[in-house]
Amino acid sequence: MKHRVSLLAVIALAWATIGLGEVEAKADTSARLGQLGCYQCHQGVAKAPSWLGELPAIEDMGARYRSSYLNSYLKAPRAVRRHIDGARMPTFPMSEMERKSLVATLISRPLPPAEPALAKVLAPPSYGEQGAINRGRALFRDTYSCTACHSSEGLGSKIGPELDTVGARLAASWVQRFLVEPTRYAPSGRMPGAIFEKDSQGAFVARLKERDAKQDLADLTAYLFRDAQAIGERPSLAKEDAAKGAALVKAFGCEGCHGPKASRVNLAPGFSLIGRRLKLDYLKAYLVKPHAVRPFGVRPGDGGRMPNFRLSDTDAGEIAGWIKKSGKMARLPVKAPKLRQPSAYKAKKAERFVREKLDCLGCHSLGEDGGRIAPDLRGLGRRLEPDYLYSMLVDPQATVPGTVMPKPRFRPKASVRGLVFQWLVSDGAAAGEREYLSPLAHTLAPKRVGGSGEAQYGRYCAMCHGESGDGRGFNAQYMTPRPTAHTDGSLMSKRPDDTLFDGIHVGGFVLNKSHRMPGWGASLQAADIRALVGHIRQLCKCEQPGWAGDGR
Repeated sequence: MKHRVSLLAVIALAWATIGLGEVEAKADTSARLGQLGCYQCHQGVAKAPSWLGELPAIEDMGARYRSSYLNSYLKAPRAVRRHIDGARMPTFPMSEMERKSLVATLISRPLPPAEPALAKVLAPPSYGEQGAINRGRALFRDTYSCTACHSSEGLGSKIGPELDTVGARLAASWVQRFLVEPTRYAPSGRMPGAIFEKDSQGAFVARLKERDAKQDLADLTAYLFRDAQAIGERPSLAKEDAAKGAALVKAFGCEGCHGPKASRVNLAPGFSLIGRRLKLDYLKAYLVKPHAVRPFGVRPGDGGRMPNFRLSDTDAGEIAGWIKKSGKMARLPVKAPKLRQPSAYKAKKAERFVREKLDCLGCHSLGEDGGRIAPDLRGLGRRLEPDYLYSMLVDPQATVPGTVMPKPRFRPKASVRGLVFQWLVSDGAAAGEREYLSPLAHTLAPKRVGGSGEAQYGRYCAMCHGESGDGRGFNAQYMTPRPTAHTDGSLMSKRPDDTLFDGIHVGGFVLNKSHRMPGWGASLQAADIRALVGHIRQLCKCEQPGWAGDGR
């Protein structure tokens, strides 16, 4: 029977080795992007990565990991599942407070009570007892042939995780349950059940009939946790921290990779669009060192961030080249005019138009001035392809279907648009360093579907005016003057519905309000704008002045 377990380990070794060889075989860049997990956020048609379903589920992490380990791992991820070739946990840009809140969320769910059949075989290890450690070492190396896949104390294979750091990473109670029934906690089936098996009655019995499996479990756990300093660590964490961290899980798209039900979250644009949008040199540098471009997500308000995959210059160059080639598939509605270096006078004139006349800085920033919805206008010439930039100025919806960037209908004139384009392309200034806006301090926008007034408000208005209409959207603090609070009944009851319609349709300047409020008349149908007006009336709980109605 001893050979039976050894055979299981050999089979596991051979199977894992075959899988490793398959992913090590030279694959095209698209496959590499799939294995890195890029398609889990970026829109694409590549098949799901081979490791999907093998990573720890979000809801199980509290039972599995120690909080100190999670905190250090999120700060500086390192390879654990070495058999998953081509994949890696990226580094997400996070503040200390964000990391604390995220860890609080991950460990907020303790290990549930063991079922009766499982509880009968669990045995508290004799932590620190040298005899138990020595017996566990023999079990690890010989009896159960764990070294076929794992390494410990310098011996064994590098297929599975190395086990010298188990005590620092994992909760002992979870490890015991895993050793009893590994396929329950790792559905991929790579880890064989070497110590126990189930009989016809559903009870756990020794796989090696001559062994005391319960004692073996205690000794093996004592060996694995021989250097543990704080067994069963579970610090007290404020419930509000866990609640805040839940917003980070959503914003970062953690569920896109973790758990047996992991699926694509599509938080980022497709590669064909990126290839058409960005210049090659910029794209290479960005892949090596990602930074905040859209401070609160590609879809404004989702809070998404581009993590750092720690790519080498060579890898970044290869991936950037592939993305640029895929960009040839993306068609643009117009072609940019011939590039001309504007004079100092024209450049200053274009900048003044942007700052004082146009609505660009309602969403974009120009240095420290302007919104935090869209990218900084500084450095666009270094970042964007001219044809893409011009197409966005002329017809953003045709360039990026679904974008919230409004199509200009009344302003600016073609001559002004051309002047602004030449200035943006020729501006050699580098974009200022941006920080991501934190979901801990800003409310994430709920996913909106349909064409109701509430849905349209959430998509086009809430970024500045707030989800509830209180004038405190995530972008409001960057606007001067501050956006109107649509919940202010005393103010809104003085404005006719037609006035609200005109402001939404044309923009704030038509009401002698901020010129940075864009007009949505070319993006929305008249019925959509009327629905928005109706929703604003619900927010203010007020009606238009009596003199404004016609009695119908």
